Amino acid sequence: MLSTERIKEIADKILHAKLDPFGYAGVDVREGLNQEDEEALFLIGRMRKDAKIPPGRVTNETLAALADALLEEKEDRFPYFNLTFEGDEMPEIRPAPWED
Repeated sequence: MLSTERIKEIADKILHAKLDPFGYAGVDVREGLNQEDEEALFLIGRMRKDAKIPPGRVTNETLAALADALLEEKEDRFPYFNLTFEGDEMPEIRPAPWED
């Protein structure tokens, strides 16, 4: 298993190559469990406020490049990948009404 710092280095290089023309600013990496309680990686590409939304083809190519690069380094956790834009606020996480 790679360290989060090494994963961040790999991801940042790929995201710069694929997303710089659209306004890429940086990447955050978090380790966790997916819906099946399997170990996974959660990568959030941070985009500048004035960034353009990359076409789906570009984000798909980016995820494929990330997965391939991590596999080459013997990292077997699946990388879930999302983008966030500067100034976007995450909604407050609260229990659903039926969970109270």
